[in-house]
Amino acid sequence: MGNCYGNVKTHKPGNKLRPIISQIPTPTYNIAKRLCALLTPYIPTTYCLQSATDFIDILKNNNAGGRVASLDAESLFTNVPVDRTINYIIDRVYKNNSTPTLAIPEAVLRELLECCTKEAPFICPRGNKYCQVDGVAMGSPLGVLLANFFMGCIEEEVFKIIEKPDIYCRYIDDIFIKTKDATEAERLRLHLQETSGLKFTMENSEDGAMPFLDVLVQQEDGRFTTSVYTKPTNPGFCLNGRSECPTKYKDSTICAYIRRALTHCSTWKQVHQEIERSTQVLINNGFSEKDISRLTKKIIDGWHSKKQKEEKKEDISIFYKATFSTAYKEDERVITQIVRRNVKPSDPNKQVKLVIYYKTKKTSHLLLKNTPSKEIESLQKSHVIYRFTCNQGNCEVLPSTYVGMTTTRLSRRLTFHLASGAPKKHLKEQHRINITREMLENNTEILTTCPDTRRLTSREALYIKTTNPTLNMQAEDLQALPSILTNERPRF
Repeated sequence: MGNCYGNVKTHKPGNKLRPIISQIPTPTYNIAKRLCALLTPYIPTTYCLQSATDFIDILKNNNAGGRVASLDAESLFTNVPVDRTINYIIDRVYKNNSTPTLAIPEAVLRELLECCTKEAPFICPRGNKYCQVDGVAMGSPLGVLLANFFMGCIEEEVFKIIEKPDIYCRYIDDIFIKTKDATEAERLRLHLQETSGLKFTMENSEDGAMPFLDVLVQQEDGRFTTSVYTKPTNPGFCLNGRSECPTKYKDSTICAYIRRALTHCSTWKQVHQEIERSTQVLINNGFSEKDISRLTKKIIDGWHSKKQKEEKKEDISIFYKATFSTAYKEDERVITQIVRRNVKPSDPNKQVKLVIYYKTKKTSHLLLKNTPSKEIESLQKSHVIYRFTCNQGNCEVLPSTYVGMTTTRLSRRLTFHLASGAPKKHLKEQHRINITREMLENNTEILTTCPDTRRLTSREALYIKTTNPTLNMQAEDLQALPSILTNERPRF
């Protein structure tokens, strides 16, 4: 069952809540994600913007003569007529000669869409249970798809009746138009409203200036000029530079501000002003001026250097999903080392690019699971003491062992052993073979677990002292342990 909560709209007066229904715990969540992937290519995208950069490109290819305004479909997500939108989807998938037909029976697709939208119960913060019978809630994988599908089909119907304005483009529920006069703009608004059944509001430009998305559009001397737009209610918050997260995430935050200044601003004077404003915002959020200056110079140099772009080799991206911890730098170093040693492109003109991204489990842990809790697999356990036993060659008679501990998942710790460590060195030097993942998993066992890191370290020392594992390089240092540890037998 889904969970309903609200996000405060800090940019709007009155601090209204945006209702969101998280459908991650529901049985239909994965089905909805799959349907979204299958149906996305069928969305009518003639007037749909993918980013602010697309919008700026449209402005560059048009003159500024005429009247600009923006239209907004009020509460689009919660007002999308589900049955009508599903009919649009069915017609486009199965009855349109310009699009390929899905290998799913029409009746099955309709039933799946209805199941994921009209039969999705949720719990409100007070504990009451409800079922949304119409509209699409934010938080559903199908939310954006149905909203874009509905608006795309409405636009096709409207522009069969009236002539399209000089400029018409839309980002989900926000529409930018350039018309000859106010009458044409009002006629368009009324047709959209009558055809869709939704309410559309219009905002006209003031003194030739109009904000749209994060772009401030101005009409000057028959052409459009653009710059970065920030709402008056914007508090100026971003990722904190002193927070505990990967350095590349912090660098990406700085780069995003600088690149936006370069892409959104029409003149170098505006670029300079926006970089100064962004620098102050970043400093206010804990970033160092040294890092900001370094990355700003790097991006601007790359922006001007065409030769650098021409000579850049094509990347082969390898993605690695990790769970963030305080030891993330060590984790990244080991994973990078493994890829560098074992992966090489066959084409010398290409290079391998390792992309490590992080996914926290905190959100999913806070939500109610539909399936009963399962026993955690050994390789997924953390805060454990483990023992690796070599059974190769003469080690079958007198096994060589290694005892270690890890506060991260055992699976991750074994990944580190693939790169370096006593087991790898032993197999290489004594048996002339390379260590493998399968070898590590099949010959590693968990001796005990302990959530307290300090106790875990002591227990590891006691295990090493009492079992005397032959592969532990640190065994010689056990004499330095306090007598209270060396004389006490382990209590497990």
